[in-house]
Amino acid sequence: MATLQQINGIYHLRFRFGGKPFRRSLGTTNTDEAETIKKDVEVNISRINSGVIPPPPEDSDVIQYVLSGGKNVAKPKIVEPTSPTLEEMWKGYLVSLPAGSKEENSLATETTHFSHLCRILKPTIRVTDLSTDDLQRYIRVRSKEKGQRGLVKARTIGKEISSFRNVWNNFALFRKIVAKDFRATFGKLNYPKESERPPFQTWEQIERQVERGGLSQIEIANLWDCLFLDIGRIREFLEFVRTKPGLPGWIYPALVAVAHTGCRKGEVLRSLHNDWDIGESSKMPMVRWREKKKDRSKDFTLRQVSVTPFLQKVMNDWFASHPGGRYVFCGSDGQALSVDEAARWFNTVVADSKWTVLRGWHVFRHSFVSCLAKKSVDQRVIDASVGHQTDEMRKRYRHLFPQRQHELLAAVFSEGE
Repeated sequence: MATLQQINGIYHLRFRFGGKPFRRSLGTTNTDEAETIKKDVEVNISRINSGVIPPPPEDSDVIQYVLSGGKNVAKPKIVEPTSPTLEEMWKGYLVSLPAGSKEENSLATETTHFSHLCRILKPTIRVTDLSTDDLQRYIRVRSKEKGQRGLVKARTIGKEISSFRNVWNNFALFRKIVAKDFRATFGKLNYPKESERPPFQTWEQIERQVERGGLSQIEIANLWDCLFLDIGRIREFLEFVRTKPGLPGWIYPALVAVAHTGCRKGEVLRSLHNDWDIGESSKMPMVRWREKKKDRSKDFTLRQVSVTPFLQKVMNDWFASHPGGRYVFCGSDGQALSVDEAARWFNTVVADSKWTVLRGWHVFRHSFVSCLAKKSVDQRVIDASVGHQTDEMRKRYRHLFPQRQHELLAAVFSEGE
């Protein structure tokens, strides 16, 4: 026996079959139509019970079987969503990025990292099939591959995994492509042991170590990576750039800006005219750098830094001959410079000179910080000037606070004497 029930005006059919209750909405408010379906169901149940219609298969949709008189037995198939491949997740992440939300060089670095991930883990592997063992295998394989100087370093592999974690947590997790965050999924990963990066050193300190001999070319190159230029070397380099023929007009003031404020290359390239308050009437000349690393939720944050008299003069001279356009440091057409252009011109500056040991613009950021530390400038002032810094980076120039350390130790051990 079947019965009808109206819920919010819609007829629902109830019946028992094989000792179990069943209910299905008929999707109609028409009484005659509902009664006709009810009578058909009662007839079909009777025919099944009498053997005229075979009983429903075990895996069938019983309600649909009874309603159709045994003609439609298939249960609706539930298609499980397919996990994207590693390559598909990366492409989806790229598509999701709003224009200008990432610095050009940051995106290039992530792209390089994912090319290694796809090469070793395979681009076709499903993201949800990845395991801790897969990532440990990645770390093991990468640590045995050749890098720029010897084998790939653990910190480099860690940065590659960090890029993967960023895409996993900030893209895939929020879109429910994966169920759990990176740490909950893969746990703590193990990396090869690596020596602590040496502290920043002066040109003379590095030369003395090289002259002693016994170092490989890789070890010598790694030493020069730790170079910071003291004030005298900075002046010498800037004068070298100023007098070198064939360079574009923007590069000398840009290098002075980096050397005298500790800003990043990207901040130089983003600089606009209104960011500089250095007119003759300015009592406290300032520049505002547009920093992207401090707050990821914002397009950029502004960091204000004092401008030295030397930088003020150089910049005012540059503005007097500026080709026009909104960007401070630009080509002759007034257009913004790319990260690659800035890197190529730096290599052109140092080519065929003793300055080839300098590994790019960033050496001046390290030098700025180290020179302040050497003068015992308060750490808070240093951080405010250069913006975001890691504890690892602070450790590399902390030894340059000799005078302050001497005063503190002397004060402690002179007590009671």
